[in-house]
Amino acid sequence: MKVRMLVTLAGLALVLPQAVDAQARRGNKVELSPMVGYQWGGGAAIRHEQTTGDLRFPSSIAYGLAADFEVRRGVFVEAVVLAQPTTLEFREAGNVEFTEVGDLTNWYFHIGGLYEAINSGPTKPFAVITLGATQMNPGATSLNSDPNSEWFFSFAFGGGVKHYVSERVALRAQVRAWVNVISGGTGFWFGTGGGGVNTWISETLTQGELSAGLVFVL
Repeated sequence: MKVRMLVTLAGLALVLPQAVDAQARRGNKVELSPMVGYQWGGGAAIRHEQTTGDLRFPSSIAYGLAADFEVRRGVFVEAVVLAQPTTLEFREAGNVEFTEVGDLTNWYFHIGGLYEAINSGPTKPFAVITLGATQMNPGATSLNSDPNSEWFFSFAFGGGVKHYVSERVALRAQVRAWVNVISGGTGFWFGTGGGGVNTWISETLTQGELSAGLVFVL
């Protein structure tokens, strides 16, 4: 799983600069948005071998960077990296109090679409939907190859507003939900009438994000 994630990230690193060059030639906008905000929520029940209980992440500051590539007016491809330094807490089944296990940093790597309202004014509402991967990295404040880290599929959706103070600078504020798929699966079926595939999600961990930042138009 980790190898596939690294290959995916390397592919994005190669493709995104080419997308910037192509869009610059077409005259479409490229926007870079450093952001800082607050991330809350996050918890899941676990049932693994002899361990039964609940995990949760306390709310904390989060920070990240979004890169938006305009493909046509009001429609952008968005790539985003978000980090949330927090702690991991565990409550064993039957107990009331949570116990802190250790430090944890959640890293989100996503790509998707941002749809901006088409109007002539400087203030533009938008909606955004992305999907990608989450690395839950214990005891680390930066992305590394910690053998105890775990990767999960995740998706996000939300909305906000951008206010352009000039042609090159804007203010951005947003609220977003991040949904991590902790467990799930895919099943195949075949019969006399044909075949198919079913995908299901059996356990998710959802967090909320409220953030703001600057937008630099290239």
